[in-house]
Amino acid sequence: MFIKRLLELISEKGISRKQFNEDVQINKNQLKRWETAGTVPNRTTLTVIARYFGVSVEYLLGETDDRTPKEKSPAGAELSEKHQRLITAYDKSEPVVQATVDRLLGIDEKTFKVKVAARNGGAIEEKILTEEEYKRLMNLPDVEDI
Repeated sequence: MFIKRLLELISEKGISRKQFNEDVQINKNQLKRWETAGTVPNRTTLTVIARYFGVSVEYLLGETDDRTPKEKSPAGAELSEKHQRLITAYDKSEPVVQATVDRLLGIDEKTFKVKVAARNGGAIEEKILTEEEYKRLMNLPDVEDI
């Protein structure tokens, strides 16, 4: 149900899969992996995707047909529109901006600055990755050029 709902949302938004991957900052092959394996991403990724489309995680998982996100604070109170907008802006911001906000808030999450080169000889980009993203990158299998 997850992949069906995700593909519907991508179509409704009128964006390409590539644009979705870039906007949500997931590996370009991850969407295909979810399709073929029938797997579901972790809760953090589900939350990012749900916020991106403005739907609830429960809707993405097919647990409800209600698209309305049910954002709650840890105490269970509804978040104000301002707070929801702040969270959405944070989630959509560049990793370097997120890292700066985290430092200002005293959130100690390791980040890694890496240089990423395109396989086709394209430009080298500098990216800031979370520890989880860095570990995932380091565990990818090596690919040989043909």
